[in-house]
Formats: sequence, structure tokens, C-alpha cells
Amino acid sequence: MKTHELKTWPAYYDDIILRGKNFEIRYNDRGYQEGDLLLLREYNPDTEEYTGRTMMKKVVHICDNPKWCKEGYVVMALEEL
Repeated sequence: MKTHELKTWPAYYDDIILRGKNFEIRYNDRGYQEGDLLLLREYNPDTEEYTGRTMMKKVVHICDNPKWCKEGYVVMALEEL
């Protein structure tokens, strides 16, 4: 199990907090695996700074099927810790 620290833009961060989004789509350059933890840090691309808001999620399922995912990308189902 690894912990991955990821930049998350404000709109996507709010989707998780306010609208219950429970997945992430990411380029799989880190070898994501079920059981990994994601430390999502809100990052403002306009100011190029972190806002200070963070959350931790656990990866409970990964889809990398080329029928559903662009090559090199994964969809990760997330749950609360």
C-alpha cells in the first residue's frame, strides 16, 4: 500500500466534498493499486499554489480496461477512510 499525494483543482475537489464524487481518473504513471491511499491536495492552477484543503481517500477498485479507459489512464473508485 502506497500513499500518493495528488494535486486536485478546486472544481474537482468541490465535486468530491459537495456532490459526493467517489472516483478519480488519472494517468497511471504511479502504478496505482487497490488499497492505496490518495492524499488529495486542493491546488489552484491560476495562482499555482495549494489552498490548504486536503482529504485522504482509499482506492477500492481500479478500472484500466481499454474498452472504458484511454490508454495509460485508470478510473479509481474511492471510499472514505
